[in-house]
Amino acid sequence: QSGEAAALASAALQLKELFGDGHGQERDLFVQINISDEIHARVWDKLMINCSMNPLSALTRSDCGSIVACGRTVGVLRALAHEVALVGARLDPPLHGLKLDADAIVKLYTGHFGLRPSMLQDVEAG
Repeated sequence: QSGEAAALASAALQLKELFGDGHGQERDLFVQINISDEIHARVWDKLMINCSMNPLSALTRSDCGSIVACGRTVGVLRALAHEVALVGARLDPPLHGLKLDADAIVKLYTGHFGLRPSMLQDVEAG
């Protein structure tokens, strides 16, 4: 492990301890910290959500739950997520290890009515 990777792993463990209960258990603070050796794939997972859900929410003025509940908007979300995956696959070297795809995003946001992405909040704020 490189010095930089070791420092990042150490910082991540310190954050886990900071948000823990002192006995090795994480507290429920709506904060989840995961340590990953595949940081590029995790960033692309987040990018997949940002590129599919956020603009669709802003354009339709809809929350996440409504987008995945509607056949028309969920179809667009699926197409956008697929496009992000295609771009990742064409990188040199190709991106491997994505945990998210369109189905996972739909599952993640099913029933999350009222959850408004920041891009939607920005549009509403003017």
